[in-house]
Amino acid sequence: MVPPGLSYTWTFNNATLALEGDGRRFVSQQTGNLYLAKVEPWDEGNYTCVVTNGDAQQRAWGPPTPLTLRRDGVMGEYEPKIEVHFPETTYAAKGSAVRLECFALGNPVPSISWRRSDGKPFPQKIEANKAKGVLEIPDVQQEDEGSFECIAGNSRGINVARGQLFVYGETPPAELLQPWDQHSKDMELLERVQSRHQDGQRMEQLCWEGRLRELGLFNLERSFGVTSV
Repeated sequence: MVPPGLSYTWTFNNATLALEGDGRRFVSQQTGNLYLAKVEPWDEGNYTCVVTNGDAQQRAWGPPTPLTLRRDGVMGEYEPKIEVHFPETTYAAKGSAVRLECFALGNPVPSISWRRSDGKPFPQKIEANKAKGVLEIPDVQQEDEGSFECIAGNSRGINVARGQLFVYGETPPAELLQPWDQHSKDMELLERVQSRHQDGQRMEQLCWEGRLRELGLFNLERSFGVTSV
């Protein structure tokens, strides 16, 4: 679980990557990772991850990561390989919003579509943003429960990812109790990271590496080169 208020963007050669309507590139808001379904020659350059904490009005930049293309071969066509997959089980409180992510690599670039496993049509409130590989369900209600499928397809084949959505009322199910405890610990970790950035102190990398990686922040910490404002 990523602490609320965090969002991820990437820059390419110091310019923000504009991904609106781009089905070839995707930034996961769960991990912060950037994915390219198919790399093109003009993708060569330096990429930098930017983490924004909207609640605290802070922003942190990771070190630039260069991308270069191999010149010793030609990439052939291949069927979609789903790299970003929403959980097999998702719990949502009634009235909350759910965001499911799905993105695939492939050549040609795969298209992404969504459906319910039971064949029922989506209600009008559900927005399937195919270009972003995201299914957004606002104001979740009991009738939204069920199995959802992400279909990635190109001329070489089709791949499908599935996951179940469960909706609960005022009392969270037992399965969520431990994640909520972890959420509190993650918020404390984030505050410590921000505090040390502001004080100019080195990070306790070895101690925090595992959880920072899970939160999508490890790449920012490993070089001790984070700038925070």
